[in-house]
Parts: sequence; C-alpha cells; structure tokens
Amino acid sequence: MGTGRYGYKNLTGMFAGLEGARPTGNGCAAALPFSPAAGDDPSGVAKAVEQYITASGLARLINGTGLSGQAAAAGELQRVGDRLFQPSYNEVFFLLVLAAVYILLLGACVFWRERPRWAVPAVVAGFAALFYLLAWSGGLHRIKAVSAGVEIHGYNHHRYYLTNLYPHQRQLQVRLPGACFVKELGGGNFSIDPSEDAITYYDAAPHYLYSRETAPGGNHPPELGLNGDLLTGEINNPLAIDLVNCSLLVGDSVIGLGDLDGLGGVRLEYRLEHGLRNLGDYNFLDAVSRAANLDSYQRELLKYYHYQAGEQGPQGKMLGFGRGQRELVINGKLRKIATHTLHVFPVSIQTGPGPATLPPGLIRPVVDCGKPAGGVKNEYTLQAGEKLVAYYVLPPDARVGEITLHARVEGGEANLEVYNRRQDAWEPLAPGLLRGAALGRYAGDGPLAVAITGSGRVIIPQIELKL
Repeated sequence: MGTGRYGYKNLTGMFAGLEGARPTGNGCAAALPFSPAAGDDPSGVAKAVEQYITASGLARLINGTGLSGQAAAAGELQRVGDRLFQPSYNEVFFLLVLAAVYILLLGACVFWRERPRWAVPAVVAGFAALFYLLAWSGGLHRIKAVSAGVEIHGYNHHRYYLTNLYPHQRQLQVRLPGACFVKELGGGNFSIDPSEDAITYYDAAPHYLYSRETAPGGNHPPELGLNGDLLTGEINNPLAIDLVNCSLLVGDSVIGLGDLDGLGGVRLEYRLEHGLRNLGDYNFLDAVSRAANLDSYQRELLKYYHYQAGEQGPQGKMLGFGRGQRELVINGKLRKIATHTLHVFPVSIQTGPGPATLPPGLIRPVVDCGKPAGGVKNEYTLQAGEKLVAYYVLPPDARVGEITLHARVEGGEANLEVYNRRQDAWEPLAPGLLRGAALGRYAGDGPLAVAITGSGRVIIPQIELKL
C-alpha cells in the first residue's frame, strides 16, 4: 500500500493512515514506501515480504504445501478409523445381558412341561427379530464409513481426514462439502468431479479417501501468563464434546492436563520443566505421549500432526482427543459418520512488562534442507557437503535483548553460521554474538537465519529469547 504522495491509494477503515505493518489474522498489512506502478525499484517488495513474512508463509515458500506427502502419510490412520467399528463396553454388556435373557427364556420353555406349542417358536422368532432390528440400526445393509484425522483451530480452521469406506454396492458417490483437496489412497476404479467436491467409485472394494479442508476460524486463543518459568492462567475446552488425554505444549515443556469436559476448563500454575529440549522426533513424540498417557491410536494421530500438519508460530498449543461425528453426502443423502480426532488449539503466551524469557522451542524454525521433500522437524542426518538453513521468525512486537541457541549433534561435528542482513554475508556464530544492539544486524529486517554444515545427526537448534 502506497505512502506519501501515493497514500490516496490506501484502503480505508482499519487500514487508513497505515504506516509500517499492522497485524491481520495470521499475517499483516504492510505499507511500502514507493509505488510499484511508478517504476520504483521492485526489490522493495521482496524486502517488505522478507521483513514481515509469517512463519507459516515462509514454510509454504520453502517446502510447498506438502499435499501429496500429507495424503500419503494419512494411510497410517486407517487402523485408527477402523477401531471405531469396535463395540463399546456398554454395547457388549447389553448384548451379553440380552443373550443371557434369551437363554433363560428358552431354557424355561424347554423345561416347562405344560407350555403351549407356540412358546419356543415365539421366543426364537421374537429374539431373532430383535437381533435383526439391532443389526439394522447398527448399519446392516448400509455403507460402513468412519474417519480419523486432525483439526487445527485458530484464525483458520484446518482439517486433515482419512475416511474409510466399505460399500456393499458397486457404485458409490461421496461428496465432501468444503474440501479443497481430495485423494483416493486405496486405488480402484473412480472419477473425481472437482466442481461438485465429489468422488464416484465404480467397484465394491474398500476405499480410503483423504481430504483436506480449510475454513475461517474465529476463536480467540486463550492467554497464559509466563513469569520466569512459572506458567499461570486457565485453559478451556471450547468444544461441546469432551476431550480426553489433553496436554499443553509450551516450548520445550509438556504438561499433561487429563480429560476436559465439553466447554470445561482447568486452572494452571505450573513451573516449566524443559523436558523436551534438544529431543529428536521419536523421543519428542514419546515424551509427549507419556505425559498425556496416550494409547497407540492417539499416538498415530499425534505422529501425523507432528510430521504433516504441525504449524509454526510463537504460540503454545493445547492438544486433546475427541470422538464425534462429521457430515458427508453419500449417494445423495446426508450421513453422519463416527470420527476420532486430534484437536489442536493455539495458546497465547503473555509476559509481564519487565524482563522476561521465552523458552526454547516456542518459536519453531522453518528448515530448508535443499531437497524437494523438505519438511524437517526436530532432526536431520546431515551428510558432508550438505547445508541446512533454519529460519526463525521472531514475534513482530517483541523487543529482544538476547538470543541463545540450544543445539546438539550426534555422531559427527557441525558448524553454525548466522546471516548478517546488513552485510549480506554469513558469519561464524560465536558465543554472545546475538546480543544487544548487534542483534539488529541478524534479525532486524527479517527472520534470523542459521546455517548448519558438517556431518552427523543434527538436532535442529532451538532458540531462547530474553526480552
């Protein structure tokens, strides 16, 4: 948006008199000190993008959308969805009681000497009809469908689902209103109609349909206060359904919250333990799973979120697992199918007006490994001649006084360099370099960039901010 003599081109309302950058949801609106239409140096656009880009935007630029990888990895969620077909303990108990009553009645009729002739056939026929009605209500002669996935709440609501379909007829049409990407993972004979958000199958084989949806969110994230290592505040479940085995991730610390009732909450006063510092992917997932007491199915959902759907940003995250229903249109009829979902909610971490510290891991880096696959999370096996670059997007309103890196290398050695934006050059990362007024040379006009060379298993560095 133009400024100065180009200011008349600015938007009105919330953007009136815009100077610098103003937050808008996940991003910001930024004023440019020139008019591209007037033939000024277009590099100013690139500079503004670099200065104000968000972590999620930078991740998309470096690693792409990752749609194909997300779809392929969703195949691991098949068994999570299939578990929903297993009857609950209450259903099993009810059927056992019903079978016991049937056996008792049938036995009484057999040993009743003066019984009417119709007694035994009536009991058999009556219970046969009852069991048939129960089977019909449970889905007999209907398409069996369940789903499992991850939902990320916030300014935008992202859904990643794998739907397991077990048809009893050859032709089946499934519509997923709101889906922006669908992919059939099971193969077979099918066609996709993008205009109708529909996929039509022409065989009766099992089908595994991956879908990704994005919709406007709107939930304001809860706020927790951080004073030193002491975290205080209240965490609420904003959903009407119960969430089980909940946990809170704040940087390199994980807090088990237990179960949260629908629209319920819990009061926190917790001292961060930093148990996730410098952990590789497997150990990280194991530590979070143990803290939240996850079963194997919940671990699969957490694993998918970590590798495929985890987002960047200087926020904590609350995780919880819930069983509910989602709507699909199957053969023209609206169906509600059972689903097992990992729900992820952003949590805003607020510090006081005085000196404060943001713990390591709160700001997750965007890692460029120079390969199309990308998507590096906590670790990378670095080969000689390779170069990793980790970008850290700092909070735009944070006044950072010092940055400390926490890194670890196993089975080799690594060299760290930091990018000097004012000199347009890489410099060796020496202790105490990222401190005071000198910090502006490395993180003043864009993300902090750290290059890693050498060889060995590299745990991606975490940064700690002193404000």
